[in-house]
Amino acid sequence: MYKGPEQSPAPLTATSSVARGRTGMAAKHRTDITLDEYLVSMGNIAVNAERDHQDMAKSAPLVALVSRVLAHMAQDLEDDHNIDPELAVLVHEMARDAGRMVKAFRQAEKASADAAQAAAQAAQEVARVYRQDQAAMDEGGVAQASAAVHHD
Repeated sequence: MYKGPEQSPAPLTATSSVARGRTGMAAKHRTDITLDEYLVSMGNIAVNAERDHQDMAKSAPLVALVSRVLAHMAQDLEDDHNIDPELAVLVHEMARDAGRMVKAFRQAEKASADAAQAAAQAAQEVARVYRQDQAAMDEGGVAQASAAVHHD
Protein backbone atom coordinates (compact mmCIF):
# COMPACT_ATOMS: atom_id res chain seq x y z
CA MET A 1 0.00 0.00 0.00
CA TYR A 2 1.38 3.41 -1.01
CA LYS A 3 1.60 5.81 1.90
CA GLY A 4 2.68 8.89 -0.02
CA PRO A 5 6.02 10.68 0.29
CA GLU A 6 7.91 9.99 3.51
CA GLN A 7 7.72 12.90 5.91
CA SER A 8 10.95 14.23 7.38
CA PRO A 9 11.24 14.53 11.17
CA ALA A 10 10.65 17.87 12.86
CA PRO A 11 13.77 20.06 12.86
CA LEU A 12 15.53 20.27 16.22
CA THR A 13 15.53 23.72 17.73
CA ALA A 14 16.03 25.22 21.15
CA THR A 15 12.36 24.56 21.90
CA SER A 16 11.93 21.17 20.25
CA SER A 17 13.42 17.85 21.19
CA VAL A 18 13.95 14.35 19.96
CA ALA A 19 11.47 13.19 22.60
CA ARG A 20 8.64 14.64 20.50
CA GLY A 21 9.43 12.04 17.88
CA ARG A 22 8.32 12.07 14.31
CA THR A 23 5.09 13.85 13.69
CA GLY A 24 4.36 12.59 10.23
CA MET A 25 3.65 16.17 9.29
CA ALA A 26 5.33 18.16 6.53
CA ALA A 27 8.03 20.45 7.89
CA LYS A 28 6.22 23.57 6.67
CA HIS A 29 3.28 22.73 8.95
CA ARG A 30 5.28 22.05 12.13
CA THR A 31 5.92 24.49 14.94
CA ASP A 32 8.98 25.02 17.09
CA ILE A 33 6.95 25.06 20.29
CA THR A 34 4.54 22.64 21.88
CA LEU A 35 1.26 23.57 23.50
CA ASP A 36 2.74 22.79 26.91
CA GLU A 37 5.72 25.07 26.23
CA TYR A 38 3.38 27.84 25.12
CA LEU A 39 1.21 27.47 28.21
CA VAL A 40 4.24 27.48 30.51
CA SER A 41 5.60 30.55 28.73
CA MET A 42 2.33 32.41 29.05
CA GLY A 43 2.06 31.36 32.69
CA ASN A 44 5.54 32.73 33.34
CA ILE A 45 4.62 35.99 31.63
CA ALA A 46 1.50 36.27 33.79
CA VAL A 47 3.43 35.54 37.00
CA ASN A 48 6.21 38.01 36.16
CA ALA A 49 3.74 40.71 35.14
CA GLU A 50 1.81 40.21 38.38
CA ARG A 51 5.06 40.52 40.35
CA ASP A 52 5.85 43.74 38.46
CA HIS A 53 2.35 44.99 39.26
CA GLN A 54 2.90 44.34 42.96
CA ASP A 55 6.34 46.00 42.88
CA MET A 56 4.89 49.11 41.25
CA ALA A 57 2.03 49.20 43.75
CA LYS A 58 4.53 49.12 46.63
CA SER A 59 6.92 51.64 45.08
CA ALA A 60 4.49 54.39 44.11
CA PRO A 61 3.53 55.35 47.69
CA LEU A 62 7.19 55.39 48.73
CA VAL A 63 8.14 57.70 45.88
CA ALA A 64 5.11 59.88 46.71
CA LEU A 65 6.46 60.18 50.25
CA VAL A 66 9.88 61.21 48.91
CA SER A 67 8.17 63.82 46.74
CA ARG A 68 6.32 65.27 49.74
CA VAL A 69 9.48 65.29 51.88
CA LEU A 70 11.45 67.03 49.13
CA ALA A 71 8.71 69.64 48.70
CA HIS A 72 8.72 70.28 52.46
CA MET A 73 12.52 70.46 52.44
CA ALA A 74 12.48 72.96 49.57
CA GLN A 75 10.01 75.14 51.49
CA ASP A 76 12.25 75.03 54.56
CA LEU A 77 15.26 75.99 52.42
CA GLU A 78 13.36 78.94 50.96
CA ASP A 79 12.63 80.17 54.49
CA ASP A 80 16.31 79.95 55.47
CA HIS A 81 18.02 83.17 54.39
CA ASN A 82 21.51 81.69 54.68
CA ILE A 83 20.93 79.20 51.82
CA ASP A 84 21.48 79.98 48.16
CA PRO A 85 17.94 80.26 46.65
CA GLU A 86 19.07 78.11 43.72
CA LEU A 87 19.32 75.15 46.11
CA ALA A 88 15.63 75.47 47.01
CA VAL A 89 14.75 75.66 43.32
CA LEU A 90 16.69 72.47 42.64
CA VAL A 91 15.01 70.62 45.51
CA HIS A 92 11.59 71.79 44.24
CA GLU A 93 12.52 70.35 40.81
CA MET A 94 13.45 67.05 42.44
CA ALA A 95 10.08 67.00 44.21
CA ARG A 96 8.27 67.62 40.90
CA ASP A 97 10.36 64.90 39.21
CA ALA A 98 9.47 62.48 42.00
CA GLY A 99 5.80 63.37 41.45
CA ARG A 100 6.18 62.48 37.77
CA MET A 101 7.79 59.22 38.81
CA VAL A 102 4.73 58.40 40.92
CA LYS A 103 2.55 58.84 37.84
CA ALA A 104 4.88 56.58 35.84
CA PHE A 105 4.76 53.94 38.59
CA ARG A 106 0.95 54.06 38.56
CA GLN A 107 0.89 53.68 34.77
CA ALA A 108 3.32 50.76 34.96
CA GLU A 109 1.25 49.23 37.76
CA LYS A 110 -1.85 49.26 35.56
CA ALA A 111 0.01 48.07 32.46
CA SER A 112 1.53 45.18 34.41
CA ALA A 113 -1.86 44.15 35.79
CA ASP A 114 -3.31 44.30 32.27
CA ALA A 115 -0.41 42.21 30.90
CA ALA A 116 -0.83 39.59 33.62
CA GLN A 117 -4.53 39.31 32.89
CA ALA A 118 -4.02 39.19 29.11
CA ALA A 119 -1.35 36.47 29.33
CA ALA A 120 -3.52 34.33 31.61
CA GLN A 121 -6.56 34.84 29.39
CA ALA A 122 -4.59 34.02 26.21
CA ALA A 123 -3.31 30.79 27.74
CA GLN A 124 -6.81 29.82 28.88
CA GLU A 125 -8.34 30.52 25.48
CA VAL A 126 -5.63 28.67 23.55
CA ALA A 127 -5.95 25.68 25.89
CA ARG A 128 -9.76 25.74 25.51
CA VAL A 129 -9.61 25.84 21.71
CA TYR A 130 -6.87 23.22 21.60
CA ARG A 131 -8.97 20.88 23.77
CA GLN A 132 -11.90 21.37 21.42
CA ASP A 133 -9.72 20.66 18.39
CA GLN A 134 -8.20 17.62 20.07
CA ALA A 135 -11.66 16.28 20.95
CA ALA A 136 -12.81 16.78 17.35
CA MET A 137 -9.72 14.99 16.01
CA ASP A 138 -10.23 12.13 18.47
CA GLU A 139 -13.90 11.90 17.51
CA GLY A 140 -13.02 11.94 13.81
CA GLY A 141 -10.23 9.42 14.24
CA VAL A 142 -7.53 11.62 12.73
CA ALA A 143 -4.04 12.25 14.07
CA GLN A 144 -3.63 15.79 12.70
CA ALA A 145 -6.02 18.62 12.02
CA SER A 146 -5.87 20.27 8.63
CA ALA A 147 -6.17 23.95 7.91
CA ALA A 148 -9.27 25.31 6.21
CA VAL A 149 -7.15 26.28 3.18
CA HIS A 150 -6.81 22.55 2.38
CA HIS A 151 -10.58 22.21 2.01
CA ASP A 152 -11.19 24.84 -0.67
